[in-house]
Amino acid sequence: MINRVHLLSVSLLCAVVFLVGCGPSRSSTDVNDRYGAFNHVEDELRSLKMTLEPTSSFNGSYNPIEDQLGSSIHYLHVNEDLPEELKPMSQQLKDLELKLHDVYNSPEASKESLMAVVVEMEAIIEKMKETL
Repeated sequence: MINRVHLLSVSLLCAVVFLVGCGPSRSSTDVNDRYGAFNHVEDELRSLKMTLEPTSSFNGSYNPIEDQLGSSIHYLHVNEDLPEELKPMSQQLKDLELKLHDVYNSPEASKESLMAVVVEMEAIIEKMKETL
């Protein structure tokens, strides 16, 4: 009798976990949850930074308008699960992404000036990571 009760309780627990779910994973890649959107932004910044590294073969042909950084930041900013205290930081990321375009389109554009904006964005990402 005890084995049946134990088996029934474990079965009910498994059913509840299956129906409710465990929530988004920190390693998610789904842009529809806060972790996935955050991970996409982080990956895109890492990719952009590698493109702009002093040792890279960057020749000025990179176009930030065509990359996925802006859409990743947008998904993060509009995510319903994003804690309220992170909303201003996601807005800062959006503003810096626009600044990245401005810097790229300016006559004085250089690898260094683009990298300066990326470093600002990375600082915000690190602050967000502490709260997320």
